[in-house]
Order: sequence, then C-alpha cells, then structure tokens
Amino acid sequence: MEFKFVKSKRGKDLLAYEGFTYRQEKEINGKRIWKCTKYEKEKCKARAHSTEDSVVVISPHSHVPDNGDILKKEITNEVREVAKSTREPPNRIVAQVIKKRSN
Repeated sequence: MEFKFVKSKRGKDLLAYEGFTYRQEKEINGKRIWKCTKYEKEKCKARAHSTEDSVVVISPHSHVPDNGDILKKEITNEVREVAKSTREPPNRIVAQVIKKRSN
C-alpha cells in the first residue's frame, strides 16, 4: 500500500496510510515512530514505523479509516500553497484547486 505525507494545520508532516493519519512521535536511527492523530480525542493507540520506502503498522486502530479527512488536508495544503503565490480571492483559489482535482 502506498503512503504519503500531508501537512497539519501547523505545517508539520503527517503520515497518511490506508485511510489513517499519524503524527510523528520520535525518530530513532533513521526509523520514524508515528502515533495516530486520533490519539487524544478517541484514545486510539495505533502506532506505525516508517523508513524512506516502507511503513509498518504496529498496533490496530480503534476507529474506522477516514479518506475524506486526508483529501481535505491535501486540498487545504494546496490552497495554502496557491494563495502564497497569487492575489486571487480565496473563493476563486478554492474553486480552481477543486476543479483541478476533479479533472
């Protein structure tokens, strides 16, 4: 399964994998340790380990995957990047990004 990184609201990397998002907890000898972003709100104790080319989920989630949340984060990140380089109004930027993604 493919993994990717999306940015959090504060600009930090989140690991997106199989419909779940993870926040980096620590890094040890080139291996990054991630915990589920629903850790605080839903007490999900899922963890994942990643290297440059692979991800291994160590413990299961206590909730269902949310691909919509990942898509929302991707669109938000893209809107922010476009907004940095243009003077277009926000509603037009959002419309352009959504139109581009639907093609």
